[in-house]
Amino acid sequence: MAKVNVDPGLRLDITCRRGDTFILNTYVNDLDGNPIDTTQFTFKTEVRTYPGSATVILAANLFSYEDGVDGMLKITVPADDMEVAAGVYAYDVQATDDVSLIVMTWLYGTFTINQDITQ
Repeated sequence: MAKVNVDPGLRLDITCRRGDTFILNTYVNDLDGNPIDTTQFTFKTEVRTYPGSATVILAANLFSYEDGVDGMLKITVPADDMEVAAGVYAYDVQATDDVSLIVMTWLYGTFTINQDITQ
């Protein structure tokens, strides 16, 4: 039986700390290993209790993105917005090509928020 996998998503489990500024610097490449020009994409990220749940821990509008022609993608959330309950959640990063309007999930996985001490 033939199979095809059209899921471009890469599993990347993230661990961060409650109340700290969240910064994720990553580089994205095409299937040939060439950097993707991320300036032509719009990104959306949500952190939920579990995949498909209605509960949003960190909403899409809390994430900000810096992109570049060299495949660089920097995702940040301010420290004040990271004041959420410690726990293990699910997230993904969805990219929409601003030209073709193709939507793809680039990253997904667990989003673990460790408890902090200093308030």
